[in-house]
Amino acid sequence: MAVGVLTHSSQNSVLEEIEKYVNTQRRGVGGRPLVLLECQVTQDKKLSDCADEFAQKDVYAIVATDDGVGTLSALEELAQTTPVVVANPVGVSVLVSQGVTAITPGMPGLMLSLAIMATGQITGENKSISVVHSGSEQSSSIFASIVRPVLVKSGVRVENISEVVVPDDATSDEVVELLTDAGITSSAVIADVAGNSCSGFTNWVNSLTTQPVVLAVDACALSNSKRETENWFVARYGNDFTNVRDSEFGKRNWVSSYREGIRAAVLAVVDLLNERTERNLSVAEVKAGFNASIENIRGFSQAPQCALVLSYVALCTTQVGLSQVKNGELIDVRGGTTGNPIELFTEIQPSGS
Repeated sequence: MAVGVLTHSSQNSVLEEIEKYVNTQRRGVGGRPLVLLECQVTQDKKLSDCADEFAQKDVYAIVATDDGVGTLSALEELAQTTPVVVANPVGVSVLVSQGVTAITPGMPGLMLSLAIMATGQITGENKSISVVHSGSEQSSSIFASIVRPVLVKSGVRVENISEVVVPDDATSDEVVELLTDAGITSSAVIADVAGNSCSGFTNWVNSLTTQPVVLAVDACALSNSKRETENWFVARYGNDFTNVRDSEFGKRNWVSSYREGIRAAVLAVVDLLNERTERNLSVAEVKAGFNASIENIRGFSQAPQCALVLSYVALCTTQVGLSQVKNGELIDVRGGTTGNPIELFTEIQPSGS
């Protein structure tokens, strides 16, 4: 049974791992072997080219590793003929799409959890929090529509919330210079950066005489995970099933949320197709199937009342986790494995509207 996977950088190793696991441990999909067909979207190969390949291979569903493989409208158009799920949403728009299904809360969910935890890690009436991000359309939207409102809702004064933009194409030294010139003196810093920006951000943090609480996504924390510092906290939506999944897959090393998102998406499709193996399921059937089956993947549960607080339902109906860097290791602080997950909806509800 073939499932198409849209990527923009090779995910061959994790896909081989998942395929082997499903076929050896789960006896395939509905008694048939799972075949994951990867198609990389590049400058020379468009999303439509991959769609044609998948159509020729008669795939049952399509997994997009993130929504950066194409425009949302293109993915929604593709979903009219073949079910499309997104493993790692980068922006907020995919979370409210009626055409594609987000499997994890993605970057919006990770940043939401960091905003929630930032207010819990610092005390006092004059809490101050800085948010460092790339300034992209997606990261700017997450800051404006999710992070800032949650910080304010949690009691942080507007004047104590600062935003620092670090362009994706900035070198590590340029990032250090930008952050130094910004004169950040906040008690906590939330970082949505990667690559050279992450390296520069880490160098800047380590140059400070007073260490703030640092809350970052795992892509950035990987570069700092071997340092013997305890002021770094890491958001990972994989916390609620990482240990169980790694045990099943025979892995012991820490796995990034991005790879966990791909696992969750493929396994959700497998669970659904085990129950429904007919061709060309409608989007409505896919969503109904996921609502029933995804709870076994990452503790996902519906919470309709959440829509009254945030419009991004996929964020409000999930659990995420938090790890802390201790003695060069990442230790789970919050999450399903500790029996104390971050419930994105209930964590922000008590502070009032």
